[in-house]
Amino acid sequence: MSDHQSEKLGRILILEDDSSLANMIMTQLRQQGCEELTHVDDGSEAWEMMEKEKFDFILMDWKVPNLSSIAIFNRLKQDKYYAKIPVLVMSGFLNQKDFSILTEYYNSANVEKPFIVKELYTRMLELKKESNWYLAEEDKVKKLINEVELNEKNLEANISGLLANSPNPLPIFICLGKSLREKGQYELAKKIFNSALKQSENAVVLSELGKISLAEGDLEKAKSYLEKANEKSPDNLERLCNLGTAYLENLEMEKANTAFSKALDVDKENPLAKSGQILAG
Repeated sequence: MSDHQSEKLGRILILEDDSSLANMIMTQLRQQGCEELTHVDDGSEAWEMMEKEKFDFILMDWKVPNLSSIAIFNRLKQDKYYAKIPVLVMSGFLNQKDFSILTEYYNSANVEKPFIVKELYTRMLELKKESNWYLAEEDKVKKLINEVELNEKNLEANISGLLANSPNPLPIFICLGKSLREKGQYELAKKIFNSALKQSENAVVLSELGKISLAEGDLEKAKSYLEKANEKSPDNLERLCNLGTAYLENLEMEKANTAFSKALDVDKENPLAKSGQILAG
């Protein structure tokens, strides 16, 4: 690979507690022209570093000391900057459900150990390229929403080309629906998400419908959508907190406590989960 290709990865943070593997990875990446490499072997130290500095690519083991990788991943996906940064997870063999949260995001993936280090670099480049493509498409979607009149006819006319050119239209549907939800355009957002459900009963789509139902005060629908999503991917901290909130508002205190407790199992320092558990009693 050329130096120009290597520059596309930018600043790389490597979270891996196996020092020999970390050294092999860094050696291979340097041979490919990657120079801005930072290695940490501890989850808490990694998060502290990410809070202080901006990295362009995260390469992380799925099992690290102290702050868990699942907690770090959830924090990354709730962070305004890092939500857009590709994350490649390295792991030994685990149950596929352990990685279900990765499938919720277009810019995250996993590679199973053992792997050929040179092939790891190729996968990193591929993920970065895929991530950049979808970021560009998301920018187009958001620009369209800001420019066109928010009605079904205009949106369909303007978005059809983006969907037709996408190798996987689901992330585009999700971006469109999220943007509409954030603008309070719930009916249009629901129409988009229900169209997406016809392609796949995706956990993110179900979650988004749950958020809309929660905002509209339809607690039964909110719980139904969020529970289905949680069955598919049980480690999404934001979803667990939304589910706990739905139970709280419906005065189902035991279920609310369970949901917030599971959220704290993911990240014991999450303030929303802490306050939710206190309210659930």
